[in-house]
Amino acid sequence: MLSRTKCFFWDITPKQSGTVWSELTQGELDASRLDMLENLFSNEDTSKSKDASKSKDATLKKPGSALALSVGRANNVSIMMTRFKHFSGIDEICKAVLCGEGMTDEELGLLAQIGPTEGEINDLKGHKEEELSVPEKILLGMTVIPRLRMKASCRLAMRHWERNYSEAIDMLETIKASCQQLKESKRLQRVFAAVLSVGNTMNRGTSRGNASCIKLESLARLWDTRVSGNAQSQATSREPLQRTGSVPTAISQALEGPRVEEKIMTLLDFVAVIVHDKELANGSGTLCDSYLLMELESLMDSVKYLDDGVDDLLSEVDGGFDLLEKEFRGMTGKLWSAVEGTKLDSIKIRNCDQFVDEQRLFLRHSHQFLMEAGGARNFLKQEENVVEQHLKSAIQWLGEGSTDNPKTHLKRLLDFAKRFDSSYRQLKACMLPIPE
Repeated sequence: MLSRTKCFFWDITPKQSGTVWSELTQGELDASRLDMLENLFSNEDTSKSKDASKSKDATLKKPGSALALSVGRANNVSIMMTRFKHFSGIDEICKAVLCGEGMTDEELGLLAQIGPTEGEINDLKGHKEEELSVPEKILLGMTVIPRLRMKASCRLAMRHWERNYSEAIDMLETIKASCQQLKESKRLQRVFAAVLSVGNTMNRGTSRGNASCIKLESLARLWDTRVSGNAQSQATSREPLQRTGSVPTAISQALEGPRVEEKIMTLLDFVAVIVHDKELANGSGTLCDSYLLMELESLMDSVKYLDDGVDDLLSEVDGGFDLLEKEFRGMTGKLWSAVEGTKLDSIKIRNCDQFVDEQRLFLRHSHQFLMEAGGARNFLKQEENVVEQHLKSAIQWLGEGSTDNPKTHLKRLLDFAKRFDSSYRQLKACMLPIPE
């Protein structure tokens, strides 16, 4: 028998063991709730179309030159060097980088951009100094320290290591906790079971019926599916529903203040009513401000970290370590892995003609950092792999592919949880307090 409601267009996927869907038990809707569903979402044809257009902007660069440097590069050097007026000269700037004192993080960051590249060094040395412009002379003065811009980046990496490492560990722990909360949430299972019950009732007699598992992206259609055109006016004019339903539903209806039916605007609102009925059946009907997110408390932070935090932070931590290993090899001609554990006194610096003591100090700081941070870096990599497995397992638990992007599915789930909690919270205005 075909349903008298409009169809709910979800995407059915095969039911798999070991997923949240395999543990759900869906039941038939109570007669009174079925009547409400059919009244609110009666079969009618609605269609909407939207046109989208995209535009692309193109940018052009105008080349320029100033002997060894382009005009743009020379101008940038001149502008950024105004931030170093408190230094007596280039030599003092170089010493500050090597010794790790007297320079702010911002200044180190600027030097990492200003410092001459290998190509620029060759070009600068191919001209007589009197032929060079002021910014070119500044860069030429920096060439007395090999790879000055890399050394500035290394100083930043050492300064930020402890903070970045601690933040990365906290982020990974939060994501792990979120994955565990997904699997342990009974409320999420109740909501998914209600979605299946409502959707299968609406799709009865169609190819979309008898679903036991759906794609997470289908959840968005719950709030896109709105009540039928004249359902609201009919809900206002109809006589009160007979209390002929099951005991939990009858209790729920008896406790309704302003009629729930008048407040339902989308299919998601209706699902929230069904979930509340189930809560009453389980002996708990408390209408809280946060139904799903109370049990999925780490989900919001996890999505934020996956969206724009943890990957960049892990890359910065790992990239800083790689940079220090690269600079160590540049200064000594030796791979860090080959000399790890070797005393620094037995390691010589190559091409060290100027600022010998300061360069030796820089090498000592780098050597000490690599020795102390190596174990923590390995632990962080292990934790990163563990979290990757947790995410893969959580996505499979939700019935999605293990090779899918976890961030995409968790963002969909978070959006759904927020919207469901909003619908569930609206029931406060429609339900009287449940007696003790």
